[in-house]
Amino acid sequence: MVTNTTCLDSKTRWKEIIAGTDNPRHRHMLEIGLKHWWAEVVYDIDTIMETITPDISYRLYGTNALGPGRHIDTAAQARAMYLAQFAAGLMPGGPIDNHCLACGDWGYSAHGVYTLAMPGAGLFLPEEEIDPDQLYLFQTHMSVVVPFKGDLMAGEILYMSAPFNVEPTDHATIAHLLGWDPQSYV
Repeated sequence: MVTNTTCLDSKTRWKEIIAGTDNPRHRHMLEIGLKHWWAEVVYDIDTIMETITPDISYRLYGTNALGPGRHIDTAAQARAMYLAQFAAGLMPGGPIDNHCLACGDWGYSAHGVYTLAMPGAGLFLPEEEIDPDQLYLFQTHMSVVVPFKGDLMAGEILYMSAPFNVEPTDHATIAHLLGWDPQSYV
């Protein structure tokens, strides 16, 4: 398996980081970030939308393995992206190993080894034998910059390495990593 870390493990680590943060603004931003990520994990679109500004900006840089870079500039576009990922049974919020967070008054940055799920049709890895109809788990080193406007996330700027530890998966494994009952996919 790509990782033994579940989203519940990652949530525990995030809460530990928040508990060690003295600055009230920094603590608040990290709490909003956790609320947003956890809503991704549990497919809660309403909570995701509560954590972002109407002019949220999403950008993806660093690898072409997921196709052309992502450019989203409105909450409506973000909502559509999340709903498509939920409908496909993917992990917009997956486990994070070696999670580190750093704050500034402008927002926070995060770094770690992220586990993601994608259909083979969405992966562009010429060095791998990818079945377009198969789901895959993969890990990537990723840094995320999350600027804030007031109390809300104004963006997620992702810098992602090429995926590694790519392996076929199924919805039951994804459910396990998300902390769901795998039988819900049977």
